[in-house]
Amino acid sequence: MRVAIVGPGAIGCTIGAYLVLADNQVTFLARDEARAHRLRRSGIRVEGVRGSFRVPVAATADAGRAGSFQLVLVCVKAYDTAAAMAQHAAAVGPTTIVATFQNGLGNVEALAGVVGEGRVLGGTTAMGANVVGPGRVHHAGAGETFVGEPSGELSGRAEHIARQLTAAGVETRAVRDIRARLWSKVAVNCGINALTAILRVRNGVLPRHAETLAVMDSAVREAVAVARARGLPLEAETMVERTREVARRTADNVSSMLADVRARRRSEIAEINGAVAAAAREAGLSAPVNETLAFLVCAVEATASERV
Repeated sequence: MRVAIVGPGAIGCTIGAYLVLADNQVTFLARDEARAHRLRRSGIRVEGVRGSFRVPVAATADAGRAGSFQLVLVCVKAYDTAAAMAQHAAAVGPTTIVATFQNGLGNVEALAGVVGEGRVLGGTTAMGANVVGPGRVHHAGAGETFVGEPSGELSGRAEHIARQLTAAGVETRAVRDIRARLWSKVAVNCGINALTAILRVRNGVLPRHAETLAVMDSAVREAVAVARARGLPLEAETMVERTREVARRTADNVSSMLADVRARRRSEIAEINGAVAAAAREAGLSAPVNETLAFLVCAVEATASERV
């Protein structure tokens, strides 16, 4: 299968490397040619739960040179979705499937705005991965991966993509309820990511203290309330316990938002806690904990150069 990976970060590089190992023709589509050149020169080394290996890769910042693909996996930061897809629109041909494996809300809609609603599959993965150096990623842990039609049908193309990813070692299921699963992941991220970024702690610290648990649980309950207002069948206490379990299971992890704050990069706060707060307002609800967490992370970013 000819596959393009838009966004050669931790998740994109990890999934892409496994697809290369499984003899797929994979091209990484980078933002600029300097990054593409580094990938071509160094390849990708994956270390972690499935051992250590290196694969050579094809990479370019000009999708027009590579032609169209059967599958385009979008793995960029949520705020870059539309711009990245527009940059690499030449990767999309008449039968191309575009799937999102990203954090946050609004990615399906952003992609549909560029390539058309009928091409896009929603996707979510709990795979743990992080960049440890140029061309090097650490695959910290396996996790459930799902793809599905935003319309809620169970399609042959979603099942085909699930089979291809599973054959490459990324166990994936095609599901009808992909929107509920996207909101489920957002609820977990609402509870963990912003709080770890503000407090500068690893995930496992949050379940150990009554004070952090109170904030984490409240953020999750708010996200579930908004999802339910949209007709999605999430259950608050189930999601609260799931978030606590994710924090315990990934105790040593540095969340992606904390990593961004440490590196003084733009975080995805607007697409996670901020998006939940915005969706709450649209539904006539309030989400004060998520709104406050969003403001605080934005404040941390704004004052990064003024700390004492």
